[in-house]
Amino acid sequence: MRQNIKKVHKHYFFMKRGQVSIDLLITLIIVVMVIGAFTILLSSFKSGQEEFFLRTQLRENSSTLASFITSTNAISDTNFTTKLMIHNINYKNISKQPLVSINQNYIKLAFETENGLIEEEAFFSNPKDSKVTTNGRLLVVSNE
Repeated sequence: MRQNIKKVHKHYFFMKRGQVSIDLLITLIIVVMVIGAFTILLSSFKSGQEEFFLRTQLRENSSTLASFITSTNAISDTNFTTKLMIHNINYKNISKQPLVSINQNYIKLAFETENGLIEEEAFFSNPKDSKVTTNGRLLVVSNE
């Protein structure tokens, strides 16, 4: 059996000291390329997940604020002022307040990232004669 191995792999047994086989070099190059490809895939997956998490937070917060504004329709026949805190958004270990803009019947929350501005909006039913504004960290709905 040992003789058969020597015949098939004869050149491995007769290499001089310090000589590296071309097979080993090719194997090392392939291993380095595979590790590099996995690194690129994982970093792309991580950034995609971070953006997905950010969009989910923005969508949830805008939906909550829109529902709050719509629910004030129940008391729109009285004078009132009501406030709701705008929650911070967590992104890459940073907790920051989103940019809030109110148009006609939409509330839009936006967050600035290194890849640009990410926005989510939600529809609300504006109570008749009510005013919807932001005051720092608060969303204010008033009917006077």
